[in-house]
Amino acid sequence: MKCHKAPGARLVDKVPGRNRYTDELHNMTVDITEIANSIKRYQESGEKGREQALKLSAADKLRHKAALSSVNRKVSALRKQVRQVMESRTMDAQAKRQRIDRLQREIGRLSADAVKKYATQDG
Repeated sequence: MKCHKAPGARLVDKVPGRNRYTDELHNMTVDITEIANSIKRYQESGEKGREQALKLSAADKLRHKAALSSVNRKVSALRKQVRQVMESRTMDAQAKRQRIDRLQREIGRLSADAVKKYATQDG
């Protein structure tokens, strides 16, 4: 399936199955990425004070960056499998539906577990 970029929005994937946990996981990831990019810009421009202040204020979020990246890689792989099932010409409709539902439940479970584990700690 093709993806398209909505103006001013994140990449929109035609794979169904978004919910509050997948959206929240995305928002947490975007937030952490923005913080890390700001820290990098401060390092490059020599603004040590601002860099240290941001590192201290966002320490809890940054601590979870690797774990969230790992979850995102797993979710991405599952979404890729969903796209492959949707494009499959050898599976019948019922088998496709069952497989897609199972993959979407796994995506939801991974997202919910990550959000519940890391969002409460971010404050």
